[in-house]
Amino acid sequence: MQNCLLSEINPLITTLIEEGIEQGICQTEYPMEVAEMTFLYVNTIFDDLMAYSNEDRQKKIAAFIYNLERLLNMEQNSMKSAIMPIFEDNAN
Repeated sequence: MQNCLLSEINPLITTLIEEGIEQGICQTEYPMEVAEMTFLYVNTIFDDLMAYSNEDRQKKIAAFIYNLERLLNMEQNSMKSAIMPIFEDNAN
């Protein structure tokens, strides 16, 4: 099931990354691999996010944003405002 979902979502995420590269928002030589790593991490870690304490949840979210920005060679905290609402909406 996870491989099927990955094969469907990975091209979409890859396309978004490639558009970001074209617009100068991010930079990577490996858009497909970054998309894959991002999907796998999100699917693994955040599937059980509510099982963590609030402090651990916040730490995992911050680490995810930090590492995604590094993978995409983006300025630190540049994705925070775009990503944090996703987690806030799902916390309710």
